[in-house]
Amino acid sequence: MKSKQIVQKFNENFDLRLVKGSPCLIVGDFLVISDIHLGFEENLSKKGIFVPDRTNDLIKKLSQMRVKTKRKNLLVLGDLKDSYNRINKNEWRNVPIFLRYCSNNFEKVIITKGNHDSMLERLNVFKNVVIVKELVFEFKDKKIGFIHGHSWPSKKLIKECEIIVIGHSHPSYVFKNHLGQINTMSAWFIGGVNKSFLTKAMKLNEFKLNKLIVLPCFNDFFSGSDEKLGPLMKAMKDVKKVLLDFEIVD
Repeated sequence: MKSKQIVQKFNENFDLRLVKGSPCLIVGDFLVISDIHLGFEENLSKKGIFVPDRTNDLIKKLSQMRVKTKRKNLLVLGDLKDSYNRINKNEWRNVPIFLRYCSNNFEKVIITKGNHDSMLERLNVFKNVVIVKELVFEFKDKKIGFIHGHSWPSKKLIKECEIIVIGHSHPSYVFKNHLGQINTMSAWFIGGVNKSFLTKAMKLNEFKLNKLIVLPCFNDFFSGSDEKLGPLMKAMKDVKKVLLDFEIVD
């Protein structure tokens, strides 16, 4: 089934909040996370790197966020699985386990398909789990768009939404400690939009988009980077890096 755009309508005014201490945010009655990468252990083992299966740990982490935020719905901004262009044995086993937890504990689950999510539809047998290309949350006073971030969104998303939230890049604050060692800390990247860049790239004269938010990676095995990966991140300007404890760093 070809993924598409869907619209989720809310009766209240715009409501988006970062969650202190957790790599997620809440929008209305949705908990939003990104980049889980189930099955990464098998792909690493083929490179000689052996990591114990972390599926149960990731489910426990999501459970803790669900309790903490008290949200009844879940949005995953892509890369639920890890393999490109195939489904590995670990994914055949563990993606349905993870989705079963989601289906049983959230009323509605929406996944915006990422570049690692090849054939994800084959692993989903749950009626309340929906896989889409992109998503619009429509409040009384504002629209906000969601997409994984590895490719350009539709022109419609950029024209109508003042804010777009993406994943994909595993954003982190990268720094050297006193020993000269490279360290990373997960961070939200929040920035404005280079309108001339976006106008030229998307061939749009007018659009509402003025802010981009990049979510940290849910799977803390991945250290992340401060690179601008994906086309939308290249359109960002005046980026603020906000650590999970809400400290803003350069």
